[in-house]
Amino acid sequence: MTQNDLQRMYGSTPVSFQQRVAQTLARPSASRAPRAALRVALITALLAVLTLGVCAAVFGSQVADIFGWFYGDRMKQELLNGNIAQQEQSVQIGDVIYTLQEVVYIDDGLYGVGRIIPASDSVVLLAEDYQLTDAAGYGLYYGPESRAPSGAPTYAELARQKKAKVLHVSTVAEAVGVDGGTVLPLACVGYSLIPQLDGSVQFTFEIPTGVAVEQGSEYTIRLWSANWEVAEDGTWLCEEPNDTYQGQSWDAVVFPKPAKERK
Repeated sequence: MTQNDLQRMYGSTPVSFQQRVAQTLARPSASRAPRAALRVALITALLAVLTLGVCAAVFGSQVADIFGWFYGDRMKQELLNGNIAQQEQSVQIGDVIYTLQEVVYIDDGLYGVGRIIPASDSVVLLAEDYQLTDAAGYGLYYGPESRAPSGAPTYAELARQKKAKVLHVSTVAEAVGVDGGTVLPLACVGYSLIPQLDGSVQFTFEIPTGVAVEQGSEYTIRLWSANWEVAEDGTWLCEEPNDTYQGQSWDAVVFPKPAKERK
């Protein structure tokens, strides 16, 4: 495969590194039943708790959860206190739908999370860095908790069961514009593509503050998204006479706001 082939697949952005992250699991908390004698006080307390619960739901952040898991609680809190945009925007390329779900700006950069899903049941998605022989839906590279149980079907087996084709998928941020200014190409971007058990692939990006990224109220994020079919023997079908490659740039415009302005 030539350098031109690789550039066509992954867009114009140089890939300098990949961030390896994992999702946290939410655990519900138990509560105790109040006694009748304390009913009034406890109802007041319950309303306060419910109000806080609504706030937590509104101001929860996938970006904070994911990058907090990777970098630690200090980063999670910094992202929760950052400027957050949760305006979902999507594009469909062939049999695959790409959705940018959330973007957060903090002083050291712009962080984003999205999801890639198949447009029909006749498609199995294969994330970058994974093989047909890997267990389907497991992160594999994210610690012991990501390891697949014995007997978990591989991507190849899942595709045969569903009589589906396998599509290799990728999404990379390649340029950013701030406050309506020129959309500038990125010299450095970190990203990850993480398989999910529901058949989707989660993508993330991390763009450091610099020439293209600075504080603003509006960001145009240009993403390069692509997919191509993988044959049963693992061959990428992205060259003639069996060229299935489909890819395009698309822009998502987001308006991150601090917590006090989000409602």
